[in-house]
Amino acid sequence: MIREYFQAHSTTMLHYRVPRANPSVRERINLTNAKLRSATGKTRLFIDPKCKELIKDLEQVTYKADSTAIDKDRDRMRTHLSDALGYLLWQECKTQHGIGERQERLL
Repeated sequence: MIREYFQAHSTTMLHYRVPRANPSVRERINLTNAKLRSATGKTRLFIDPKCKELIKDLEQVTYKADSTAIDKDRDRMRTHLSDALGYLLWQECKTQHGIGERQERLL
């Protein structure tokens, strides 16, 4: 629908960046957390204090007990904004997947 709309209403050439698959929840959350504060203490993502609902998401969203699944049932108002941020970060900031820690074959 989006492609059809812009084809009919725009003369600008558009480029769509749509991943073949979504990242795992764990990968997306790890990337978001690393941007907020890396293991070395570096902060690369700053949230404007006016983004109150996003801040609440980042502070309150948790995993279900003994699981790596996000607890979306605890508060139905939570998770949407932090999920959206995670997908944006994944698309814009993910590193290229390599093999092994040094991005080279291990054997």
